[in-house]
Amino acid sequence: MAGSPLKNTRRRIWTEAITEALKKRIPSKDIVEALTPIAEKLLDKCMEGDVSAFKELADRLEGKATEYVNISGEVRELSDAELHALAARGSAGTAGEEPSEETPTSVH
Repeated sequence: MAGSPLKNTRRRIWTEAITEALKKRIPSKDIVEALTPIAEKLLDKCMEGDVSAFKELADRLEGKATEYVNISGEVRELSDAELHALAARGSAGTAGEEPSEETPTSVH
């Protein structure tokens, strides 16, 4: 199974929650029949030019677009002392840098 197990768990949780809510509102219908009016409203919004509705429809039909991130910079091993210093000051900078006055070293 691809992806994060937590992400897949969240998807199932939301699917189950929505399914239960639909059953409570429309107990006599099957899930597809209950979702049909919602799908029709989504299509109406798309036809009206609602970009966010169209994005939602495209995501449902084709899946969300893959986002690629390019990361550049120096990669090197850190000593135990450098790792300890980073952990001690949190995310206040990168290895070898001292925190500036504008950079907080702790969260309040």
